[in-house]
Amino acid sequence: MENPTDTAPKNPPKGRIEALDLFRGVAALAAVGIHTLQLVLNHTPKYSPLWTIAGVINRLLLFAVPSFLLLTTILLTRKLLKDYDLKQFYLKRIQTALAPYLLWSVLYTVLASRIDPKFSWHDAAFRVCTGKSYYHLYFLGVILQLYIVLPLLVPLFRKRPPITLVLPILLGIELGFYWANRLYFDLPYLGSVIAWYVVTVGIGLWLGSRTQELASTVKRWLPVTGILALLFAIAYLPYALDSIAGRNDVETFRYQIFEWGYTNAAGLFLLGLTLTIKWNPLLKDWLLSIGGISMQVYLLHRFPVWVMDRVTYGNAPLKLLLAVLVTLVVSIAFPMLVARWTHKTKLSTLLFGR
Repeated sequence: MENPTDTAPKNPPKGRIEALDLFRGVAALAAVGIHTLQLVLNHTPKYSPLWTIAGVINRLLLFAVPSFLLLTTILLTRKLLKDYDLKQFYLKRIQTALAPYLLWSVLYTVLASRIDPKFSWHDAAFRVCTGKSYYHLYFLGVILQLYIVLPLLVPLFRKRPPITLVLPILLGIELGFYWANRLYFDLPYLGSVIAWYVVTVGIGLWLGSRTQELASTVKRWLPVTGILALLFAIAYLPYALDSIAGRNDVETFRYQIFEWGYTNAAGLFLLGLTLTIKWNPLLKDWLLSIGGISMQVYLLHRFPVWVMDRVTYGNAPLKLLLAVLVTLVVSIAFPMLVARWTHKTKLSTLLFGR
């Protein structure tokens, strides 16, 4: 996650796009919501009313990962178009992404080795090398891949090609990768491969090459992205619920098309809303603070979820819902406290890359 400051200021410096900081906060909360709701999915019967409600909300929040990629791409494209210094670019990414990924991969792997009866050091080493060291850490693996390829793609957008040319090419590449993988490669962790997010990255490059027009563009797209998000969500959710229920008869092509369509459209729609809404000052400041510590939230929120997932809830839905609420609060409060304690220290740089 491209996170230029440790804490987002109330009055951002000149040239900074405050709406992106706000939307980063929204995406960070969505990511926490995805994993917190997993408690309900893990501890209630499949397709029960509570399970279904949790599953629908869980899948609707799935815009979080593509949105982080979109935001990162916009910001880095903007930066590289102004200063194409690859040496400094890659040196900084080693600090902000590679070092935290390796450190937290080791920490989570050691913890998994102590509590997971099916743990295998061979499998763990393979996952670390393929960017899938532990569940949510796959996102840092994707970000590292983005850092490698993005400087190679940015020059293609210096002349600001029209979206009517860019979008069909992106869709063609995405579909081509899907079928190539299905017919030939059969990669084990598709969500950990940057090629799985071609459309998201391409739109981010296009928007990043014209950030002066960013607000007007995504606002103009609001009716289209809103309708597309709604239509894709209606088509996507039945497949998504069957998928998280573990059914083997889910038609994967439609499922992936609907997921791509929903997550990208929803992310762009919510970004447009972020730019349009007149925010309550307290809510705005809180979202900016969450966005400013998105890396801390991302890396630390799994610990409370992990603990609460090992509690036995039995047939007590109220107890489970209370656990979800407590987990949600702790998953946000704990990273905020850690961020405050380590603010502008070497420990913060070591653990979170910033």
